[in-house]
This record gives sequence, C-alpha cells and structure tokens, in this order.
Amino acid sequence: MHFKRKVLNTASLKDKAEVWEELKELFPIEHTDMTPLAAYEKLRTFAQRWGKKYPSLARLGNERNAAYFTYMRFSDSVRRMIYSTNWVERLNRSYKAHFAHAWGDAFSRLGGLFLGGCCQGENRRDICKTAAIFSEVENQVKWQ
Repeated sequence: MHFKRKVLNTASLKDKAEVWEELKELFPIEHTDMTPLAAYEKLRTFAQRWGKKYPSLARLGNERNAAYFTYMRFSDSVRRMIYSTNWVERLNRSYKAHFAHAWGDAFSRLGGLFLGGCCQGENRRDICKTAAIFSEVENQVKWQ
C-alpha cells in the first residue's frame, strides 16, 4: 500500500485514476494465476509507460523492485496478511496493551527509554547515557 501511495503522489491529478487502475492490476491480492515474474514484467511496462511523463517512475523497472511481488508465491488465504502491514501493526498493538496491563507504569517508562535510545542517533555518548538511565530504572522497578 505504501508503494501505491508513493506512486500516486507522483502522478498529477488528471492521471491518478488511470495510474490507480494500472496499479490495481499490478498488485492483485486474491484469485490470480499471475506469477511474481509476470507481475514484475508488468511493473517494467508500467515504468516505461509512465516514466516518460514522470521520470521518477522510470526507476520502478529496476530489478530490486521484483521483491515487491514475493507475496504472490503464497496461497490466496495468506496473501492478504503478507500484502499489508496491518496484521503486524495489530499484533504489536496487542503486545503493547498486554505488557502495559501486566507491568503498568514501568512498561511505559522503559518503552519510552528504549524508543529514546533508538532515536538518539549515532552519538555514542547519548546511547551510553540512555543505557545508563535504562539500567537505573531497571534497578528501581521490581520485576514479578
């Protein structure tokens, strides 16, 4: 879905409907006999066609973009779960709710510190400072 949005944001308003219809044909979710290779070939054709008008779309024909179609190797019943990240996001949300309920406020503080540490950047002092704070909070929290 993110791929489709990015492509649609590139297209002008008058071309969006046509681009959207072609994208729906490129990424079938259910009931298709299309192979990943055939889908990639369609993507290359799409890139050649629209790349003339929108140069950034010409790069879609790159070989690395064949990976977008690996979900087609699975059965129809599994494709919808693979195709979208909604299932993963739902699972993460349920984990977060479970741990927040089980550990209460300690989870919120530790989770915030973890995210803060991940977002600190590449400055080693900042990462070490975050690790020290995490260790201090961990010592204060009584784990069950």
